[in-house]
Amino acid sequence: MSRAVVICGVPPVRSIGAGRLAIELARQAAVRPDVRLLFAGNRSAVADAVRRRRWPAAASATLLHVARRIRQRVLAAGRSLVDAESLILLHPQSVGGGWCLELIRRRRHPTWIYLLDSSFFCVRSYNHLRDEHDACTRCLAGRWTEAGAYGCKPYPAGHDCGLGFLDDLRRLAAEGRVRFMAQNPGQAALARQHFGEPWDVPVAGMWTIDLAEVFDTESEPPLAGRGPDVVFHGGDHPAKGLLWALDVARRLAAVRFLFPMAWRGHPAWGERPANCEFTPMTWESGLEQAVASAPVTLVPSLWSAPVEGALVKSIVVGRAVVAPRIETGFIADLPDGLVRLVDRDPAVAATQLADAIASGWRPESAVLSSWKRSFRDANAPLLATMLRAAATVPPRSS
Repeated sequence: MSRAVVICGVPPVRSIGAGRLAIELARQAAVRPDVRLLFAGNRSAVADAVRRRRWPAAASATLLHVARRIRQRVLAAGRSLVDAESLILLHPQSVGGGWCLELIRRRRHPTWIYLLDSSFFCVRSYNHLRDEHDACTRCLAGRWTEAGAYGCKPYPAGHDCGLGFLDDLRRLAAEGRVRFMAQNPGQAALARQHFGEPWDVPVAGMWTIDLAEVFDTESEPPLAGRGPDVVFHGGDHPAKGLLWALDVARRLAAVRFLFPMAWRGHPAWGERPANCEFTPMTWESGLEQAVASAPVTLVPSLWSAPVEGALVKSIVVGRAVVAPRIETGFIADLPDGLVRLVDRDPAVAATQLADAIASGWRPESAVLSSWKRSFRDANAPLLATMLRAAATVPPRSS
């Protein structure tokens, strides 16, 4: 039996979104004897254990990371990966950019890359500049001088997928040696625009273990007392809209905001707003309940975010989701009326957010129900959809 090979650079851990996707891929691959799923390392698990000061777990995670790296080198020297008819790479930054390029060049069949973020055209991975209120697409189609002009550095630090890697990837795409599958139509459009190659970019969707749990156990508890008016759902990276949200909060002194993180006092954050509570929590340790109970959940990603788990979970569990419209992000693929869209200008957005709270805005139940059903149907069979795309020669774009 010919086996498809999936190589994932991110380990199956709950501490990061891509790790939650890896958990779900492993679950789906466990019942597929025609699939060989390989994890190229365990760095995220090591970092999580160190951050929690769990030293025995950190030592064990480190050993697993080393073992996976050794296996990766052994496999690279053999023929199993080179000769596999279908091979899909996830997160080349973690797999190793040089290793991925060498494998792509040696293979007899095209190699596929499942796009997890914007790192296929942006060395920052999150294509956003801190002082702007929109996604940055300056480097699309290989305009790398823009990255130098703005001082862009690879993120996360330490990987070898910088501008040289991105330039090589464009050349390999033009030769038909590497192809791409996207999470959503907007991301597919960006990939076609960037690579300019003649093949369609199939949309495979995105599904994680926590999305499976949320869709299986969704419920709507009653409002629990006088909690925050707005819950921010996102990380502390500027691309996730933290600085934007703080700007909005400072303009709405009477509105109470909850941020699920510690106040770090970073100079870029400015003065701590009196109407903002900062409490570290994960989805499992309180954030889900906070989102379910708050009148509004704010998910203001300012990059070309594909299918973000934070946004999807907030739509399913929350009462009303507010977000700025980013034309190149997944938010632009959603049906009208599902999310309350606000202006990217924080001053205008503050007024619109206050109106959403005062009016008790919520999406129409028919719109919400229809979207939840169609989203699950399209995204839940993620691995099967990825394998179908990798096994099919895609048609040329018109």
